[in-house]
Amino acid sequence: MVRFLTGLIVLLTTLTMPLTVWFSWEGLDVFKSLAREFSKEAGVKVNVVYIPKNAYEKLSIAWKAKAGVPDLILLKNDELGKVSGILQALKKPEGLTEKSLEAFTLNGKLLGIPIYSDIGGVFFYRGNTPNARSVEDLVRLFKGKKNALMIPIYGRYYFQTFQRAFGKNTDLYLKDESTEKAIEYILWLKKEVPYLPKDGRSAIGLFMRGDAKVLMFGSFLIPKFLKKHVDFGIMNPPFLEKAKSFISPNLDYKGFVVVKGHLTENVKEFLEFVSSEKFQEEFCKKLYKIPTNEKALEKLSRNPIFEKLEEYEKYGKPTPTDPNSWRYYEAVNAILRLMMRGVNDPRVLLEAGRKVVSGK
Repeated sequence: MVRFLTGLIVLLTTLTMPLTVWFSWEGLDVFKSLAREFSKEAGVKVNVVYIPKNAYEKLSIAWKAKAGVPDLILLKNDELGKVSGILQALKKPEGLTEKSLEAFTLNGKLLGIPIYSDIGGVFFYRGNTPNARSVEDLVRLFKGKKNALMIPIYGRYYFQTFQRAFGKNTDLYLKDESTEKAIEYILWLKKEVPYLPKDGRSAIGLFMRGDAKVLMFGSFLIPKFLKKHVDFGIMNPPFLEKAKSFISPNLDYKGFVVVKGHLTENVKEFLEFVSSEKFQEEFCKKLYKIPTNEKALEKLSRNPIFEKLEEYEKYGKPTPTDPNSWRYYEAVNAILRLMMRGVNDPRVLLEAGRKVVSGK
């Protein structure tokens, strides 16, 4: 009898223990609404805490302090390496895209359940761009028109889209030919179109005001464009003539990770919920995110905007999950800063980046 009562108490405690979930980026209200649905169905209260930025840093601090640690946290895949030592390895779920699972796998272990991706490197445009099949076509069409073509060549995330076009993968150590070719290509763009933006904010502003005719940026802007009634379309993924390849946009995946020691049955059930077709379709369709659930992606692709985004997704690659990718980003930032200061020698730029990667 005592054993039965003890087991019943444990069961009731498990059923009623609330989950604490840290959430970041767009879609908080939509997520809270869906979390309430989960609570009703599973009988588990979900406390959603919004973390506006650098959630992985806050997680690391909470872990060291042994206080305020959440059960689950939404992270970008390229943040995994920074906190991998305090994350729970998970079982591979069925029905999610291979690219997304690859993005959350580190050293052979799945460290998170991918939920959606944004796509960096999408080309938005106004009206028709006749004969614009390639980036070079866009340059020929708009090179003499001030602020008409907005490609943020000084953005470190966009450097990868050109780097992979020349080499298929992100060269994190700046060793292969793709990096030098990407530097040469960006220098060519800079020379041909002197009005290219120095920061993303100005590029977005010019496009939203109607000055810019073409903008290369991330798909997360789509809800903002729709809300503000911005006249825009999405170009077909452009070809790079110099690389003889299509651009390879960044797939910026976000997914839920579980802190070590927190993989309870309720957490497992929540992970199944956010992996489901129903959750991902409802969350992604309102925010124009690319779901990782294959069935949800198939359904949403019937929408013309999602159909275009899926074309970019096919050519895209996940942002690097490698724990050392921060050195790569620092190196790219160093290269781009020198470019902005007028350094135009590819070898000088490449060597400056390699010094940063090597820690010299």
